Amino acid sequence: MGVEVPVRSLFEEPTVAALARIVEQSRAAGTPVRTLNPVGRPKPRTREQLEEYLNDLSDQEVDALLNATLARRLKAMGFAG
Repeated sequence: MGVEVPVRSLFEEPTVAALARIVEQSRAAGTPVRTLNPVGRPKPRTREQLEEYLNDLSDQEVDALLNATLARRLKAMGFAG
């Protein structure tokens, strides 16, 4: 979608129309998109390693990861171009 949308907004405004308004507002405001930056951590191989990795992520990294996942799902469903 090319804009950053807080994951929280999906729960506060759970309709596609409301989400579209939020996306348009972000586009109009020119809000920069944050991306995840690799930090050189080894890839988790076990469930315990994955849990430790996820617990170590900052709130911003979690938001960016969830936003990226949501964008991929919306695109796969035909909602994003």
